[in-house]
Amino acid sequence: MLCPGRWIGVSSRALASAVLLLPAGSAKAAFVQFAIPADADVVAESSAAAPSGIDGGGRAFLSATQAAVRAAVGQVGNGLPDNGQFIDVSTGGIVQLLPYTGNNVVRRSSASNAAFTITLPSNTYQSLTIFATAGDAAGVFTLGLNYSNGTVNVPGITVPDWFTDPPPAGVGYLIDGLDRTLTAGAGFEDANDPAIFAIPILAPTLDPTRTLNSVTVTRTSANDVSNFFAVTGNTAVPEPALAGLLLIVSAGAIRRRHRLA
Repeated sequence: MLCPGRWIGVSSRALASAVLLLPAGSAKAAFVQFAIPADADVVAESSAAAPSGIDGGGRAFLSATQAAVRAAVGQVGNGLPDNGQFIDVSTGGIVQLLPYTGNNVVRRSSASNAAFTITLPSNTYQSLTIFATAGDAAGVFTLGLNYSNGTVNVPGITVPDWFTDPPPAGVGYLIDGLDRTLTAGAGFEDANDPAIFAIPILAPTLDPTRTLNSVTVTRTSANDVSNFFAVTGNTAVPEPALAGLLLIVSAGAIRRRHRLA
């Protein structure tokens, strides 16, 4: 099972070192990330970037480098890891955000509110995790679990507003304490608060005995802008030796980004 809230952002170099030292065949195939139909860019990775807003006012996230560059004297720039990579320390799974140079979220609002479907490798899943955040207000969506033998619709799933602290019960952080840009990616706001949340979908909501082919997300709220960054799943429990090895290899080479000062 995924453990919401225990995520570490890592550099490309540190991550490569960890993977190279893993012995072949040391664990079952457990963790998988699914492709999302990204249609908006909500991260400023350069001075020229003009991303769409996480909220309706055009405020967006920054990469770590851009946040550091824009922070004034005495401020600490808090941005997303430049390579967009996070490790779940409970499974060793690697979440990869889409490149900041292009569309990196599925963005839904009153102006663009179509349901979207994410295709999964057909399998039985013990858990899913949806990484998302909302601007202007909390968002709500219905999750369609499209099994091989029928669909189950789960209504009323909340995407917390990006300034929600702490998150609702059962919801964790992918990353918290972020800063943000002002309108259209210009300027800098030393907010030290916005977050991306890890929203778990677990049994009995998710039936681990049925083959799941895809999931459909339908936004049902009215006043928010909902932004979906990634969706992952677990098909099996990883062997303890693998998770331990990842932590040992990563010690001293990775930088915790669960909460930023």
